[in-house]
Formats: sequence, C-alpha cells, structure tokens
Amino acid sequence: MVVKQPLYHKQTLATAEVSKTFFTVASTDKLVTNMTAAGQLPDPQSFVIGSLQVFWELMNLYATTLSDISVLFMSKKLGAGIATLTVNGETILELPIWMCSGGGGTFGLLNSPAATATTTEEMALNGMPGAANVFAVDPPITLAPRQSFDVTLKWPTAPFTTLTGAIAPDIWVVLGGRVTK
Repeated sequence: MVVKQPLYHKQTLATAEVSKTFFTVASTDKLVTNMTAAGQLPDPQSFVIGSLQVFWELMNLYATTLSDISVLFMSKKLGAGIATLTVNGETILELPIWMCSGGGGTFGLLNSPAATATTTEEMALNGMPGAANVFAVDPPITLAPRQSFDVTLKWPTAPFTTLTGAIAPDIWVVLGGRVTK
C-alpha cells in the first residue's frame, strides 16, 4: 500500500549549537518524530522524498528587552545555514536552509493593545504558510528499506543565543512524500 505520509523529526536548538542532525533516533512520541527505527525505515517500508521542509517557530514571550527586529534577525540567522540530505553516507542533496520553506504553521505576531509584559508574543517563521511553499525534490529520491539516511542543518555561527525572554526554538525537518508499507 502506498500512502502520502511525511517523515518528520523535531528538536530544540540549544544556545550556541551550530548543527543538528535529524532522523537518527526512533521514538514512540509522535510529537517528536514518526521514525520507528533510528536512521532508517524498517523492512519492508520504502519512502519516496518529494519535498524537504524546515520549520521553526521563534517566540519572544513576556520580554521587554527583545525587539521585533531581534526575533526577525534570529530567523534570518537560522535560514543562513545549509541543509544536507545524506543517504548511505553519501551527500545526495545540499541547499541553503532558507530555500526549505516550512510550508505551514502559525504566521504573524500578536501584541496586546496595551503591550503589557504578560501579553506580548512575537513570532518569526521560515516562509509563508501554504502547502505549495516548500522545496520540491525533483526528481524524487527513493529511500529503500533499511537504507541509512539523515538530514543535517549546519550554520556558520550559532543562530540562537540567549536573549532575555527568548525561548529556544523548536526546529522541525519534514520530508514530504509517499511511504510504501
């Protein structure tokens, strides 16, 4: 049976980290990943990669010292890295992270009319929400059962630094495509 089903993995970017590798762990927590085997698909599953998406949400809650410009600057720094898809130890795809639009999620910023410290929330994402706003892999890449793979995001400098009121961003990497079960 062939089903349109993405593979996804979420991690939190800690202060001063310059790289993150995704899809290398298995988890039963579907809020983190839908990988059931670390770094590979279980036999007899295969997967055809049709898109690569990177989604983050930067939030500034209750901060009085972190400006809108700082949140947008951190978003720009996150997009300034390189995304690399590796299959069986070989680099298959390499591109700037800013090209891997998230394609979904909340967008915009919310401020109370009074801009009180308890109601201010500012967000910046990777691209406008929309299913068509993703990097299409063409031609698609097929992952065979038990074939090792991962996606690494790497930045020239740490994109996230501790700022008053800033919350470390969760980063999702999503491989859109079809799974054969």
